[in-house]
Amino acid sequence: MNRNIILTIALTALAVALFRIMPRWEGVWGITPIFSIALFSGSIFKSNKGMAFLLPVLALFFSDVLWQLIDGSGFYPGQFVNYILFVMITCIGFFINKNNVVNIGLASLAAPTAFFLLSNFSVWVSGGGLARPKNFAGLMQTYVDGLPFYFPWQLASTLFFSALLFGGMYLLSAHKKTTSSFSENAV
Repeated sequence: MNRNIILTIALTALAVALFRIMPRWEGVWGITPIFSIALFSGSIFKSNKGMAFLLPVLALFFSDVLWQLIDGSGFYPGQFVNYILFVMITCIGFFINKNNVVNIGLASLAAPTAFFLLSNFSVWVSGGGLARPKNFAGLMQTYVDGLPFYFPWQLASTLFFSALLFGGMYLLSAHKKTTSSFSENAV
């Protein structure tokens, strides 16, 4: 594995960990770059699926380790489902065929929405969380319980971090093209 990839994984894990441990303001939950990292990873590592899945899963794992060291809540029963869901979100990144605002925006809305629906369904089925009754009303209440994590902050942060990651990649590639064409013309 080359040094740039190792550095990318380490910095990504650090970013996710820092956002998970930052102080939370009243009513502000779910601000995290992990959805955007999974989308970005799936989008840029399409030809290297192993790396595409490794980056977000390792970032999530390392942030869980840090959270475990801080207060002992980094690992919990049923958490493996979250790892599976982030693998699924990485797959959404594979479908970003053109890195344009519309495709990235739609994927950035789809990722946290799919996670919200599937993770809360998993909590309801397993009897976790607030152990809502196993009927339609209980499922709907489980979704209501999860809303503070999803809306608006998880959606907004995914849009923001996706713009940051994909926009940064676009600017770097545009700068690289400008620099290489300038050096070719100077010769």
